[in-house]
Amino acid sequence: SRVGSAWQGAVLTRVDGRSPEMLNLIMPAVSGLLLMTRLDKSPQTIMALQFAFVLSCLYCTAAFTWISMLITRKQDTATFVGDPKKGQTEGQVISKHDYDQAKLREMFTSYFSGIMIATVMHFFMGEQRVLLMATVYNPFMVVESPLFRIHLLEQSDQDPQLTRPFLSPSLFGAT
Repeated sequence: SRVGSAWQGAVLTRVDGRSPEMLNLIMPAVSGLLLMTRLDKSPQTIMALQFAFVLSCLYCTAAFTWISMLITRKQDTATFVGDPKKGQTEGQVISKHDYDQAKLREMFTSYFSGIMIATVMHFFMGEQRVLLMATVYNPFMVVESPLFRIHLLEQSDQDPQLTRPFLSPSLFGAT
């Protein structure tokens, strides 16, 4: 599709045949800068920050909705063996459609929890930096997710980074 090919070049660049993890490269530096930043507490700055936060939330919600529609429309019934759950020695056979739906649900739950925490901390505790952090962090998380790359950017799920079951990202960028 035109959207997938347009996004592919704009968002994820290739270096030596590998797709770098944008979050692992950028977010530690951005996080440190945001934590050290002193924000102006003027009403205009706070309103601009709240507006950016709402736009970020709308972007992420639209991406989740679009991914969900594409997963539902595709109905990929190809199966694979998933990771074994705790206490099991073998993984269960699951379809790509069911796995993607479950992963999207996990992503949305994590995203929604973070939004709620940022909102409570901002409005009840007066903390602006957490709102700024959520505004920057959430769109990066959506764009870097394997579901976004497979369904919206139409990248091949044969890529080792995009094969199911997805690798869980490490907190410090090591895999």
